[in-house]
Amino acid sequence: AWAVSAWVAPEELTMYLVGLGLLVFLLLFFLQSFFQAQILDLRRLNDETKVIMSANSAHRLRVQGTEDVKELAQTINAFADRFQSVLDNQADQIRQGKVDLEEEKNRLAALMSELTEGVLVCNSEGRILLYNHRAKELLGQANHGWEENTVGGYVGLGRSVFGLIGRNTITQALEDLTYRRQKQRADLVSQFVTTATNGQLIR
Repeated sequence: AWAVSAWVAPEELTMYLVGLGLLVFLLLFFLQSFFQAQILDLRRLNDETKVIMSANSAHRLRVQGTEDVKELAQTINAFADRFQSVLDNQADQIRQGKVDLEEEKNRLAALMSELTEGVLVCNSEGRILLYNHRAKELLGQANHGWEENTVGGYVGLGRSVFGLIGRNTITQALEDLTYRRQKQRADLVSQFVTTATNGQLIR
């Protein structure tokens, strides 16, 4: 019987191993390049986009990487430019609104100062926004006939009107106005007579 076996020369074996090693190296290089381009670059774009949205709207993405990544970065930058433009327009509108509101407030304050009646302007929480000198005279604590330690508020910007006039009285007046508004009545005025916390009888 004859035994037959394959025999490879050492030179050929070395060539095969070198070729196999080169093939593995090229495969690893390709995988690394793919990971770098598709995973790391996309993660970078995601992180930088979050910076634009949350911390710095003026930040722009670096346009680098594969063609697809570059195109995506350019698209995001273009969107960021529009986003920044909208923010700037909103900021301008807010600034102009504050200027207009301050002008209206000054005109109203000037008008109120000429009135002989006391006037308080309050927000929905009862905080005083504007008042004239006559209101301060009527609702101030220094009134004759009352003890010096009388507990109450005083007229001032940001102060609560409920420290000057009883809460129940104002609440009832607001409920009356709400009812009139719901009925679409034109006389949206509620009148009442009460005693202020300083003892002054007021209408």
